[in-house]
Amino acid sequence: MTPHAATRWSKAERFLEQTTRLSPADAPEATIHSAYYTMLHAAAAVLLDRTKQAPKTHAALIGQFSQLVQGDEQGRRFGRAFNLADKLRLVADYDDQKVPTAREAVELRATAIEFVAYCRSLL
Repeated sequence: MTPHAATRWSKAERFLEQTTRLSPADAPEATIHSAYYTMLHAAAAVLLDRTKQAPKTHAALIGQFSQLVQGDEQGRRFGRAFNLADKLRLVADYDDQKVPTAREAVELRATAIEFVAYCRSLL
């Protein structure tokens, strides 16, 4: 793993640890936010390791990661999950009309855990 990829991987692991400590029932927005950033940094680590570059924007990073992993069903599933996580994170962070549910937070936290395991297998 390249040094830059290792730095992003460490960040993903720290976010994952924080995500698993949060209570989705008490803090659904924080859980969603943290789970998304877990996934973002894990995906960035994979891209940095494989291509030596990671896009600066969230949308571009999600798109490049999804392209990289589209060769198998599990990769396609995680590409879709990453895109959904971004949408949930935008609601959690910015939408003052909708409050994410504890169930959404629980599901995204579980997805983030699986996503990190998948990314680890790619490194």
